[in-house]
Amino acid sequence: MKLNSNLTALLKKTLFAFLIISLISACKKTQEPSVISSKNNDFNKNGIPTPYFDWSTVDYMPTPSGSPTILVPWANGSVRGFTSDIQYDYLPADGWKLLYNTFDPTKPLPSNPFFVLYNKYRALLRIYIYVTTNGFQNSDYLTTGLNLGPNNINSNMLNYAGQDIVNVNIDSNVKISSKIEPTQIASGSWYATQYEIAYDNNIQTSTFQQIGVNATINWTNVSTISLGGTAEGEIKGSITSQGSSPFSLSKILTGTLDAVGASFFTANKGQSTTNPGEGNKLGLPAAIFNASSSALTSGLSDIVKGFFSGIFGGKTGGTNQSVSLTTNTKITLTGNSTQNGALWPNPGLGLGIPGTINSQSAIGYVPYYNEPMGLFYLANTPNVNATYISYPVNISDRLNGYYDNQVEYILNSSSINPIWNNAVVNTSADGVSISDFKNEIVLIPNNPEVGGQYEAGFNGTFETIGEKKVYTSFYSVSANIHGRTKTQFPKGKLAVRISFHVTPNGNPAAKFLYVKTFYAVEN
Repeated sequence: MKLNSNLTALLKKTLFAFLIISLISACKKTQEPSVISSKNNDFNKNGIPTPYFDWSTVDYMPTPSGSPTILVPWANGSVRGFTSDIQYDYLPADGWKLLYNTFDPTKPLPSNPFFVLYNKYRALLRIYIYVTTNGFQNSDYLTTGLNLGPNNINSNMLNYAGQDIVNVNIDSNVKISSKIEPTQIASGSWYATQYEIAYDNNIQTSTFQQIGVNATINWTNVSTISLGGTAEGEIKGSITSQGSSPFSLSKILTGTLDAVGASFFTANKGQSTTNPGEGNKLGLPAAIFNASSSALTSGLSDIVKGFFSGIFGGKTGGTNQSVSLTTNTKITLTGNSTQNGALWPNPGLGLGIPGTINSQSAIGYVPYYNEPMGLFYLANTPNVNATYISYPVNISDRLNGYYDNQVEYILNSSSINPIWNNAVVNTSADGVSISDFKNEIVLIPNNPEVGGQYEAGFNGTFETIGEKKVYTSFYSVSANIHGRTKTQFPKGKLAVRISFHVTPNGNPAAKFLYVKTFYAVEN
């Protein structure tokens, strides 16, 4: 009897412990994850799954019974704080997939709910957020950021954001990218921000413990903006910068001005009919405004000229054509250098990256679309072959030590080794085909008239790209200097501009032009 009594007591203790563990486990499953710890970039140990909804056919967002109805962000009656150029660019036939979502009809509506679409074909990540909180000033701007953390694999995912020439060297991989949007914040409005994602072929062999992304959304006060021209009091274009999150002010940024629609330059031109860049609303120098406007027109006309990187087309239906164009310029912002507030507090909300080995168990928001992002990247830095020639023009020059010095740069095509995302570039109905793949050598000369003591001549097609004057060619570019010593040759940076067409297998009408430029090294 004593043995039975002891056994009964033991069973009661075991059952009680099991109930306690079950209750704790149940509580954890209903708990939402916190933001990342600022000390170790770790999340609360539970992921939030993404409830699916057919965003392309509904008029209202999925909300619980009794909650106010919310129109989808592209509905004609919705209040939007983003450009109309992307308003109707959301169709699945054009490559858009649901990535994350916090609108759930079975749960209370959270503050500032959001959902994220990802374009599989164009490698664009677009965040839509509906603001429900109050207390904003009229001078506030939306500032967003993506930062990789953890990032044990030194991913190149953010290398396409905020720069129009990409450095393939892994030591130059971008870990943080931030953006300020030309919009003011108000409750009851939709906002959108967009980032281009580079393909990282290490994602599919990595875990969420090795690689994750954190998203921040804040608002910032800016009093003055200068893009190298006339100082303006209002931001008109999206500005992307690297290396700081949240967005940093009161300094010169090494970022880009982003055009996300075909009407961008038309909407911001000056009053002059003969020189639309004069007095433009962006604050760009007139020459840069006109050159960038022409570059956008060229890209939409399938001509690669006047820009380093861009995506032109890819949207079917409607009149607005899809564009993603970056322009390099000197950007100076002044104003309140502190964040006035945060919709998603720093260091940000954790997002599980699609395509990782255990993405569906990720800590943070679990992706619905679960294939690696990005379209392509390069396996190595491109290189060019350089030939140096030095010769005196005449006997007098020889006696005085003056020579004609010439350098010919020839593109080494075998060094161009693209890595394609096989989840995108394939023969399936949801895949794409690549055609018209081209390489151009780009020479970005240094100042060719230092001290005014010599003249430099270049052979190649001259282009003005943002603030840069460059020479391009499909084969070689040469430069020469007259009137210097034998050891002095033209100097400049080298790059390779890659362009190709992307055609969705299931929707050939969504064909688009993709252009990306990478720094090269001399062989």
